[in-house]
Amino acid sequence: MRILIKISPYKNKNNLSNIYFDIKSTNYRKKIKSELLNQKENFVKGATNKKIKSTDATKLFSLIEKFAEYGFNKSHAAAYAFITYYTAYLKAHYPLEFYCELLNNSINNTDKIFIILNEIASQNIEVLAPDINHSNFKFTVKDNKISYGLSALKGVGEESMKELISERSKNGIFTSLYDFNRRATRSILNKRQIEKLILSNSFKDFKHDISKLFANVEFIIQKSDTNTLFKNEDDNQFFLNKKFDNLDNIKAEFESYGFLYSQKKQTSILSKLNLQSFKEKIDNKSEMFEDFYFYVIKSQYKTTKNGKRYILMNVINESGFFDLRLFDDKFDMKSLQANFIKTKIKSSTKNDFYNVNIEKIEIIKDENMINEISYLSFEDLLEFETKNSLSEVKVHNQSKILTISLN
Repeated sequence: MRILIKISPYKNKNNLSNIYFDIKSTNYRKKIKSELLNQKENFVKGATNKKIKSTDATKLFSLIEKFAEYGFNKSHAAAYAFITYYTAYLKAHYPLEFYCELLNNSINNTDKIFIILNEIASQNIEVLAPDINHSNFKFTVKDNKISYGLSALKGVGEESMKELISERSKNGIFTSLYDFNRRATRSILNKRQIEKLILSNSFKDFKHDISKLFANVEFIIQKSDTNTLFKNEDDNQFFLNKKFDNLDNIKAEFESYGFLYSQKKQTSILSKLNLQSFKEKIDNKSEMFEDFYFYVIKSQYKTTKNGKRYILMNVINESGFFDLRLFDDKFDMKSLQANFIKTKIKSSTKNDFYNVNIEKIEIIKDENMINEISYLSFEDLLEFETKNSLSEVKVHNQSKILTISLN
């Protein structure tokens, strides 16, 4: 089999000619591990005849054994290496465009988007939140930033978002909720789609509270009569439901993005609780048996190869993003999500494998987090948004304790 790969260089086409690979490949055969292992004795014997220590020969063959699990020939290696080189070049010199396309390739996979956004955050690249008046249906580069693609939101539908962007391109931005209702087709004015756009705060230009919008979705999706002589262009016509509960912003993000999009509040609080860097500990593969605080971004049930169920948690603290496993049937997966947790982490190294396990876990609500922090500022109180449920708070510094009464 002959494979011809043509690669056109991204830049300096006059200086670089097109590069061709002419790869001669043998017939592919399934690797049979038993056949490979049958050769072990002959391999070691042949090596000792060439004055190589049997222990060294055995160690070398153990490396060859791994090929029976996964391996590929030189033609694959050459092609992969070339693609890796070009990819690394684009990532280094065009990071915005690189990450933007990476996100677009995963636009229907919220788990992958979450992982990519974490890496983007570590590169100090700003990602603009979705907005029906400024975002495209896919991720785009805008003003040296990445603009969030509307289609990446859960349950909005790519074709509907393309239609929305097309309407905006032809007739300008949407000036009000009434203007949006008037111009949007019924395929866009779908209850589920509008709910996700509201929860992601994509209607922010209209200056309406998302709780108020969400409580009146049924009225928002009802198409206004544009043929009437007396047109009511006031947005208040959509807010017939006057009584509603305030939405939890964190839960709203989970519902629309599939993960927690904004994380500054959580990391700020956790930086006051963790005495050591969890990331530094695991990067150095340190053995530990210590308490660490995290915020659970997302949790889901998983099963090991042996059929044992566990909860996989995507968590954050001030030092980064991590995956933790919890083998405990007492906890409901949903009870962990979007909550602070206090954990006892135990790590150890066995057979060159570094294990990190949760020995103990406790869910801590916002109002109880205040009691966990030794040093508290007025800004911290505002972050918790729980001052109305507290009568007093003790604020510590190095020499004094000040008690503040909250009325």
